[in-house]
Amino acid sequence: ENNESEFTEEERAYQLMILTK
Repeated sequence: ENNESEFTEEERAYQLMILTK
């Protein structure tokens, strides 16, 4: 089931980098 995500995989990886800074 492919839900339309708010972020792409690359964007999520970028978000994780910020959150885990």
